[in-house]
Amino acid sequence: MEHVCALPREYISIVMVYIITTTKEGLLEKPLHKMKIAVLAGNGFNEKEMTAVQRAFTLAGAELKIISVSQGLITGWQGNAFGHHVPVDSALSKILAADFDALVIPGGDKSIAKLSETAHTNRFIKGFLLAGSPILAFGDSLKLVLSTGLLGSYMVTGPDVLKEEVASADAYWSDDSIVISNHLITAKVNESELNGLITSAINHFETLSKAVEAEAA
Repeated sequence: MEHVCALPREYISIVMVYIITTTKEGLLEKPLHKMKIAVLAGNGFNEKEMTAVQRAFTLAGAELKIISVSQGLITGWQGNAFGHHVPVDSALSKILAADFDALVIPGGDKSIAKLSETAHTNRFIKGFLLAGSPILAFGDSLKLVLSTGLLGSYMVTGPDVLKEEVASADAYWSDDSIVISNHLITAKVNESELNGLITSAINHFETLSKAVEAEAA
């Protein structure tokens, strides 16, 4: 079984803090400044999650690319209606997981349903899992990761409605709010915990990125 770290509920209530490291020259360096991150979403994505990801990961220095079923615009879901539009950078059919350092998947049942319509979604997520690249899956987006059939031995969390699917995938279920299982981060998401989740993800992505750099050196 892979290394698992389930974070306590108290941890995720902290205010979002971005760790800025200082170089030998005294210049400030953002922790994710070398990372190119794919944000996989479809029409009806959770707008609060998407907005929080864009702000936080950009502040941390990451280069974000919105990936969807087709190019153009996708629209978020806010409350009981569609909200703001987000431009798509690349269509799923035209890119590979190898083009990116990490993957973020916002939740939203309409978005999950749309992404499930194409086999390219499964192919794309599988690429990250097989490469051991960092993945952050918000809430119900766990369903897309489970569909790859590659989560055996992982520990995950998410909406309770997915418990049976987790068992069928030979993965392990946790009731913790955030679970980090090797390079995969899954979470039960509510608004009060969103900032803590993203902070955890940024810190974990940074740790994994440094490990890869050290291995390559």
